[in-house]
Amino acid sequence: MVEPEQAKAVTTYLERVEGTKITLDSGRVANIIKAGVKERKGQYTLIYRYQLV
Repeated sequence: MVEPEQAKAVTTYLERVEGTKITLDSGRVANIIKAGVKERKGQYTLIYRYQLV
């Protein structure tokens, strides 16, 4: 969940992260395919798709 007042900032950050690769603490790499924030009935939810490489 994302706080409503933070939704825009999180969306802006996720736009930059989309399409990048992130190395996890385990050493595996996550390719961020798509990311965003979805609003429904005043609730904001973080949604992302990733592929572990």
